[in-house]
Amino acid sequence: MNDDIKLILIGWLLGIFSTLLIHFLQRLFKKVSIKSGIRLELNDARARIATVAYKMRMRFGKLDKEFIELTSKVMAKMKHDPNFTKFAEVCNKQIHFTEAEIAKLNMLDKAKAGVSLSMKTFKLPYLESKIADLSLYSEKFQYHCLSTLNDLRLINQAIEESIFYFRVSYTAGLADETYNKASIMTEQTFEKIGERAEMICTKINILLKET
Repeated sequence: MNDDIKLILIGWLLGIFSTLLIHFLQRLFKKVSIKSGIRLELNDARARIATVAYKMRMRFGKLDKEFIELTSKVMAKMKHDPNFTKFAEVCNKQIHFTEAEIAKLNMLDKAKAGVSLSMKTFKLPYLESKIADLSLYSEKFQYHCLSTLNDLRLINQAIEESIFYFRVSYTAGLADETYNKASIMTEQTFEKIGERAEMICTKINILLKET
């Protein structure tokens, strides 16, 4: 084989290799970049959802030391965000409460039926926009992402239901029986929201460990 043919073959092989290398690096960069964006969004969402879970525990007098400690760890990661600074300080103070002080807190803060809670539905717009790119990651990571999005749809449905029932309970001229049913449904949906919020926070913790 003469030198010209060798040079042609070497150039051809280098061209293929460089193309594959560029493709690999582009894919790797895209994978790292998307995961970084997902992580940022999940951290923010977890803090907002943990806040709702805390409010629901407080509403039903179910705060305990373990839950406060878990919430405090979430908020510690968001303490520099002005949206969570005050709540992070509250949690940091409460982790030092004794069981008796927590029990007293539950008694004082337990809300009466008929008192509304201001809540907004949750969204993960960045993750939703990257669904087509989830194939870059493991099956387990894809499952947890899609499962979390589905759980958000369910908690949003419960939030919308609670708003509906609360509004019904304040309709003028409502019969006592209808008012009582609407109030009960409001409290039941609040309880459902709290349970789902805690479950979603647990799933997001799993996702964050994988990013």
